Amino acid sequence: MGFCSFYGFVAVIICLICVLYLRNRAPRKDEKLKKLKGKVVLITGASSGLGKACCFEFRKYVCKVVLCSRNLEELKRVQKQLEDTYPLPPEEEGNASLVHKLDVADIDTVAENIRNVAALCGNRIDILVNNAGIGNKESALSSIVEVFKQVLQVNLLGSIATTKAVLPHMVSQGSGHIVGIGSIQSKVAIPFRSAYSASKHGAHGFYDSLRPEVHQYNIKVTTVNPGYINTNISKNALKADGTKYRRTENEYLTGMTPEFVAESVVNSVVKGWSENTVAPILYKYVPALGFLFPGVLLYFLQRRAAQHKQGTRKVD
Repeated sequence: MGFCSFYGFVAVIICLICVLYLRNRAPRKDEKLKKLKGKVVLITGASSGLGKACCFEFRKYVCKVVLCSRNLEELKRVQKQLEDTYPLPPEEEGNASLVHKLDVADIDTVAENIRNVAALCGNRIDILVNNAGIGNKESALSSIVEVFKQVLQVNLLGSIATTKAVLPHMVSQGSGHIVGIGSIQSKVAIPFRSAYSASKHGAHGFYDSLRPEVHQYNIKVTTVNPGYINTNISKNALKADGTKYRRTENEYLTGMTPEFVAESVVNSVVKGWSENTVAPILYKYVPALGFLFPGVLLYFLQRRAAQHKQGTRKVD
């Protein structure tokens, strides 16, 4: 009996490994094309970094990409690069990209802007990528309240406002996909990022609550939580007085490329994953460490805070 139980246990483990492998296997290019071709994809924060990379990755599969951000001139520059890199044949000209100025922090104008975008796309928005975001540096003690207001306005309230503006179109068309770009800090808050961590924790909770609510309308909700990405988010982060940090910390310089993360965003949409953590394996298991051994995680975070105070953390 013991012998049979052992091999039965091994068989169950093997089956679980196979299921996990099949679930997490990246989709093939033909799968992506079949799933995404002709979809209207609205991406916020599309003028640089991960948002820009997402524009190129979705366009690769003949999506109609709508590039949105505050900087219209930069959007037009990215759009030209997009059209030059992935020119459309005459029969696909209807999927040409669009640009639209959108400041997600200006909550009162978001709904009208989304209606204008939808009108240009046949009143259809298939995929929303909530990517627009801003970071912060320095301690909660030294940071003015305005820093928290700005970060929460963009990362949390801006994402909620954009999602709410898009949802009626998705409900009406009977399908849709909301993608929230989170962070490892959606799960584990680190010192000197209190405003950013609060905003990402809040957004993660919003998406978790929204996911079962909209299931009945055939709308999916995915959160993508990347680790450090080599973008300008550190340079543009707010210091304690609300001015820009204008430096890039070493972990960002050695971080993942935006293109790598953008590919993971597209894979998450095609596979319909509820959540996808995109990071080196060590970072992926930090939340589990905090759950199982909260005292150990706190110890390492306290050390990180002490190193920061002593000025030993590297910047360029």
